[in-house]
Formats: sequence, structure tokens, C-alpha cells
Amino acid sequence: MAFKAAFRTALILALSLPVLANPLLTRRKITTNPDDVHGIAFDYVIVGGGAAGLVLANRLSEDDNRTVLVIEAGDDGEAVMERILVPALTYLNGVAVPNSPNDWGYWASSLGGRWFHQPRAKILGGSTAVNALYMVRASKEEHDAWASLLPNADQDWSWDGLYPYMLKTENFSPPVDASLTGTIVNESYHGHDGPVHVSYPQYTYQSAAAWTPTLANLGLKTTDPQGGQGWGGFITPNSIDPRDGTRSYSKTAYLDPVVNRRNLVILLQSQATKITFDTSGTVPRATGVDFAQRTNGTIYHVDAASEVIVAGGVFGTPQLLQLSGIGPKPLLDSWGIPTVVDLPGVGEHFQDHVLVSMTWTATNTTVTGDLLWQNTTFAADQLKLFHDGKLSQSLMSAPNNGIGYVSLKQLFDNDTYTAQFIQEMRTNMTAVINNQGFTDDTLRAGYELTYSTEVDELANSDVGAIELLLSSFGSWNGVNRTIAMQAAIQHPITQYHPASTSSMLPLEKGGVVDPSLRVYNTLGLRVIDSSVIPIGMCAHLMGPTYAIAEKGAVMIKANPVPNRIPHSNLESGSERTTVSNTLVLFLTSLLALTVSGML
Repeated sequence: MAFKAAFRTALILALSLPVLANPLLTRRKITTNPDDVHGIAFDYVIVGGGAAGLVLANRLSEDDNRTVLVIEAGDDGEAVMERILVPALTYLNGVAVPNSPNDWGYWASSLGGRWFHQPRAKILGGSTAVNALYMVRASKEEHDAWASLLPNADQDWSWDGLYPYMLKTENFSPPVDASLTGTIVNESYHGHDGPVHVSYPQYTYQSAAAWTPTLANLGLKTTDPQGGQGWGGFITPNSIDPRDGTRSYSKTAYLDPVVNRRNLVILLQSQATKITFDTSGTVPRATGVDFAQRTNGTIYHVDAASEVIVAGGVFGTPQLLQLSGIGPKPLLDSWGIPTVVDLPGVGEHFQDHVLVSMTWTATNTTVTGDLLWQNTTFAADQLKLFHDGKLSQSLMSAPNNGIGYVSLKQLFDNDTYTAQFIQEMRTNMTAVINNQGFTDDTLRAGYELTYSTEVDELANSDVGAIELLLSSFGSWNGVNRTIAMQAAIQHPITQYHPASTSSMLPLEKGGVVDPSLRVYNTLGLRVIDSSVIPIGMCAHLMGPTYAIAEKGAVMIKANPVPNRIPHSNLESGSERTTVSNTLVLFLTSLLALTVSGML
């Protein structure tokens, strides 16, 4: 009887003790200390804590038996949080600006030898923390064209294959006053249970209120474009939480609600420098990631038991692949980087939207965003109204959101001229491709495929060839009240919507990833971000990128790469927790038996 009583006492004590034997359970979930993860194995190592990376962190850590590490080069954004959350401050005092610690410092050369800043956020949440908050989907025709590039694919990247994931990410709220948007909202086109809040600003500029009726008078449709007919003129919803008017981005939507999960760690201010591989087999197997911090040159390492997932964005992803020996061999040779896989498409097929802007001086009775720039007292009053919850009175609550997607048929308004223009694009294809200077036949074949697909399947459709963006913030000339309109070419020539540098195309067409997002000729390595989109899309890429990551997470969970490290040898996870609990129980039992005098 004494033995049983002692054992019951030991059991109660063991179950009541905190599990301290598992290092991950006591480690900070968001850390800047590389020693917290150095030398440790995680099931999944995600490089990049942006739009896609934090979706993946959330979804993959839903499984308690899997451990997840996110390596992010930026900080947590707390020092600039007001500038992130208040929509208008994106335009007034943005975060991803030249010489900012939260910007990667990219510059792009353009026609005439000019250089333009290419903002890319170095911050937890990525560019979803700093962008213009547009939530715009592409059209069904574009997604179906994407799927047509992938014959016999084992995954469906058509509209029907990706649209469910668009809905999964969205928590939609209709406009408070629908008459101000002029757009007929169809709520069945939207998701209502997702983590990303999507709504309309509660303050409406006069120019925005006039936008949709104006385009309707020009013959553009003004119905809700989010169900696959992504053309016409409309006020687009924004990534705004309607409860307080703040930006809803990947950190607040996907990370904050799950940040205390015991199997998820976020490492900040640490830049991945190399993916490591086991090359002893017939196919190189990703084994982990080397990383360094900005403060010193020490190289640290984490192991990936199952997969390394690169979500570094259109510029960061191909750069990391190339530094790791995955890329065009001639380029790697020129930098002295040993080739792991000769993959010519890495860093190629870059696409973006060419943009020009036109500005008009408005009357003195027209309210524009210039007022926030010109009058600091007025701006402070508007910011106070925002923080006081008076969103319908505050210009600070309203980003730009007037969009028009105009097809070639509407631009020319003449079938003959439209047909001639499309034929000229076909005729010019060879010259355009020759201009790229491709020396690899697979790259040339891939460019021919995407170019001809966009011309043949999209140019004569209703899909927008030109995007019109209304800017109620004007030119910031400090004197006049102005409004502006930006026009951006959508197809097939390549604003800040870069894509396609790790294209999902057949390998023989210069592709980098297969339809399951696996990097060709590797094992345990995927790319999941907007760099995989193979064609130019008439959309803003935040929404599609969320959906790509949601779909990618489902693929991984359904068919994970078998762990190369036995789960019992991992630093963390439920099996380690079980072992730790058992050890605590055993030691406590011994203690109780000793106290009882039986040992």
C-alpha cells in the first residue's frame, strides 16, 4: 500500500511539474540570438518572414509533431509600427525607403539610363508591412493560362485550383457605405473566415467617389472583379482591419495569433547565406541553412530534418539559390561558387509592370492627400482622429484604391486595329527574345512559351492590358492640391510588382520549380513565394502570394519529404516532449519512493 501511495504521489508531482527538459519549450519564440537555434535541427526551415513565409510558419506549425524555424533578415518592426499600421503613412512616411534599415536598398535601371528605387521590405511581415494595401486578384483567364504552361502537372494551378486558397486567406467586410465605392460587391466572391482582414477605408476622397462612375461612363464594367473577372473599373478593397482601420499584414494575420506555439521559432536580424546539401546520393538533398547577422561575420547553421523552404521574394530567393550552388553554371563559375545543380532559369524570366504617372492640379475645394504633406498641424489632427477611432473623418485611414483594368479591345475600340496590334506583337517576338541575350536554349524556349501564351490567350480577351491607378495623394509638390493617375502595362511586357525569377515552368523551358514547388533536381528544397509565378499577371501580387503559400502548405503537409534525421534525435517536437515528460516522471517517482523510505 505504501508503494502505491508513493507512486500516486510521484505521478501527481510529475504531471504538475513544468517540462523543462525540452530546450525549445523554454526558448524565446521570437529571438535575435543566433545561439538559440545554432546547431539545432528543425523539421522545416523557412527562409524569409514575409507574405509567404509567415503563412507557411502558421500552417506547418499546426502539426504539434513538426518543428518550424523562420529565418528573417529584418527586425520585428516595433520601432516603426505606427508607420506600418496607419494606412496613409505608407504614402507620407513610408518604411521601405532609401537608406532605411527596413529596406533592402535595391535600385533598378530603366530606359534612358535612369535609376529607380525598388522598395523591398527587410522586416518581419515583408512587403505586406509596407506596400500600398491593394488586395487585387488576377482573372480566371490568367490563372488558366498559367496552368496551360504545365502539361500533365500533378497540381492544379488554374483558377479553380487556386481560388479556394484565395478565399481561405481572406476575412472580408463589405464597405460601410456602398454608395461611396460605386462598386457592386458580391460577397460570395470573398472569404469570410481567413486571417487577413480585407475591407474598404471608411474615409473616401472626392476623387475616389467619382472614380467608378467615371469609368462606367467610359464603358468599363463596375461589378465586383474578385470572382475571376478581374477587369473593369472599381474601388478595390484593401488589407485593412475594419475594427480599427489598421493594416492587416502577414505578421498580424498569420504570426501574432500563433506566436506562442511551442514548436515555432522566429529568428530575426539574421540573413541566410547558403543552403547546405548532402551530395553523396544521386540527387542533392537540402540539409540545412547557414546564416549570419548584420552585427558580425560569424556563420551559424541550422539543420533541416525534412525540408528547406525558400520564401525570400523575387530578388532574395534566386540570390540565395545561386549562392548555394543552384543556378546557371557559367554565372556560378564566374563567382567561384561550386555548382550543386546547373539550373539556368534561376534569376531569369524577371517580369514587372512598366508604369508612367500623370498629375493634375485640383481645385482648392478638392480634398487630396497633399494636405497631409503640406500642413503638419492638419496631419497631426488627422492622426489623432484615426487613433480616436473616428475613421470616417480621418484622411489617415484611406490609402489609394481606385483601379481600372482596360483591355486592348477597349483601348483601340476597333477590331481591326486590335488584331493588327496583336499580330505585331507576334511578329516582334523573335526580336524581343533576341534582345534578352539568352545563351541557353531552355531559357529561350521558356520565354517563347510565356510570351506566346500571353499574346495568344490573353491579348484578345477582356483581361486588362493597361492598369489605371487613381492616386488621391498626387505629386507631393508641396504647393498645389493634386491627384494623379498611373498607367501600367500588364501584358506581355514587363510599378513594384516583380515576379517570375524562379518560374514554375517545365525544366526544358527554363523552369526552376515543378508544380509542387520543388526545386528541380533536388530533394527537400522548395520555393514558395511570388518568384514562382511564370507569367505577368493583371493584379497586385500580395493576395496571390498568400494563396500560393496556403496551397504550398497543403502540399507539404499532404506529402512531406521523409525526415533525414530520426524524430527522436530532433531538438524539439512532441516526441522529445514525451521523452522529457517520461524522464521527469521517472526521477520524481524515485524521489517520492526515497522520501517514503522504500528506497
